[in-house]
Amino acid sequence: FYDAFDGISTRDFVWAYGLRNPFGGGWRQATGQHFIVENGSTVDRFALAVRGRDYLWDGTEDSTRNYALYNWFPAHAPVNIAFIEPSLFD
Repeated sequence: FYDAFDGISTRDFVWAYGLRNPFGGGWRQATGQHFIVENGSTVDRFALAVRGRDYLWDGTEDSTRNYALYNWFPAHAPVNIAFIEPSLFD
């Protein structure tokens, strides 16, 4: 939500919102995209971080499934993610 014309505010530091507990993430060099892993009580989420997206967490475990590329059920508490890419490990 960065806007260079309205001065610096806390809103400038928000990339995405509506997440329950993002615990780790990683940039995929091949695509320049950022992925996150998020811990829930009974369901964990792996998702693509999209600028300005509301991930719709509403306090329920079912909402942890919104925009998920993958869900761990039962929860496994993923704490980070890494990509093995040919450009890094040729």
